[in-house]
Amino acid sequence: MADEFAFAIVVPRTPSGGKIDYTKTRYANEYRMGDLDGGANADVLALLRYRAGEWTVVTFEIGPTDVAYADWWRRFGAPKSIFPYTE
Repeated sequence: MADEFAFAIVVPRTPSGGKIDYTKTRYANEYRMGDLDGGANADVLALLRYRAGEWTVVTFEIGPTDVAYADWWRRFGAPKSIFPYTE
């Protein structure tokens, strides 16, 4: 976290702690085609911003097969220091 931004890499779970069944989501086709890196354990990359006492999601990617966040610092005005890699 830096300033009002935070970068997160998480593996989402159901409320009971189970894996997400992507075949029952809007990402079903990507899952079936193998386009979610990690499959059922796909990472979610998210950029969050804290304003007016609450966190909001600025942008996110589910199971990217490349470094989806490399330009987020420039596109969204976040500090480069919160990302593990930038272009």
